[in-house]
Amino acid sequence: MSGDGGDVRWGESSAYVGLVMQRTEEGEALAALLSQNDGVELIYNDSFVEIRCKDRLVVNFEAISDELGFEVDGYWLQGQIATHIGGLVLRDTSFLLTSDPRELVTGMDGLEGGAVGAGA
Repeated sequence: MSGDGGDVRWGESSAYVGLVMQRTEEGEALAALLSQNDGVELIYNDSFVEIRCKDRLVVNFEAISDELGFEVDGYWLQGQIATHIGGLVLRDTSFLLTSDPRELVTGMDGLEGGAVGAGA
């Protein structure tokens, strides 16, 4: 139960997930790429950009590699991220940020395709 007497339902969330990237050439390119998806917001400050959306963000490394012009994997990308918000599931071809703890248990079944962006 929530504090106002309403029901809290498993799987329903109002949480945001996302990445905080340094404002480097790569960080700016990733932000621009992900912002093309519905629901993705960019919040800029002098040295960082926050890339966020509600509940779920899937990032495909091939799409990022195509945008940047060199091969990107999860380990490279984690080195570029200042921090992330949400649970992180890392796969060979993509990663998922989620606010749903069930997805952390089940992983990214069925998400190995070209998904990039919010709710992909």
